[in-house]
Amino acid sequence: MYSKEEKKQLNQAFWTAFGSYMKPCFSQFGKKVNWSNYKTGLRQIYARFVVDHKYYEFKIEIQDKDDMIRSLFYEQFEELKPVLENEFGSTMEWTPNSENSFHEVSSKIFISNDQLNYHNKAHWGDLFSMMQTHIIAFDRFWYDWKDTFVELAR
Repeated sequence: MYSKEEKKQLNQAFWTAFGSYMKPCFSQFGKKVNWSNYKTGLRQIYARFVVDHKYYEFKIEIQDKDDMIRSLFYEQFEELKPVLENEFGSTMEWTPNSENSFHEVSSKIFISNDQLNYHNKAHWGDLFSMMQTHIIAFDRFWYDWKDTFVELAR
């Protein structure tokens, strides 16, 4: 078991190493990106990583206090499901109503792996590769479709 300080140090080392791993990668928009904190430009849509000792998850999370707005964004993603899953190269899981870590209702589209553990540094290379694949796939999708979602936000 890790102490609170050891967890903090491991977490910091992991995200610093991932940042270094991704440093040479530019977004489809031609800009340097903080890949671990990807900015979609819309306050309702987030691209997030969940990495812990049990599993890895990349998720697109849709949050809005107004259920109708959240549903509208989710439905737009559903219309683009073949495009999105083609970008990712695999089937994703779709959850129209879930509770996020802040105990708020959100919608999420995600891909996960429960075979990799970030507490095991031997897994970091595989985790970084998977994370890179997923965030770059999302970035390609977002480059092509961001304007559609921006129009919905108006």
